[in-house]
Amino acid sequence: MRNFQKGIRRRVKRETSAERLLERELRKVLGEGEVIKQSPIGPYIADFYLPTPRIVVEADGRQHYTERGLKHDRERGEYLEELGIRTMRFSNREIIESTEEVILKIVKAVEES
Repeated sequence: MRNFQKGIRRRVKRETSAERLLERELRKVLGEGEVIKQSPIGPYIADFYLPTPRIVVEADGRQHYTERGLKHDRERGEYLEELGIRTMRFSNREIIESTEEVILKIVKAVEES
């Protein structure tokens, strides 16, 4: 458990500007209690978990577009899907350059769930 907590602390310290922006905007639109940041789900940690609609939102940096990153994300997506959790992925660039569109896509998914 101690190593797990250290891992979360390290991730929070490495938080990107895209993650901070996404968190702020999601909380504005959905409310404080509707967005769980750095949520452990099984062996994975979701950037953001929206529990009521069962949606994980990921802010992807460059490492997600490597062969290893793509494989890991595919396995993670399959795991979450088996739990009935939808995953929405956005690149850091997309979040920063098209914030409003990203938020609208997430809100639409929440409304449809």
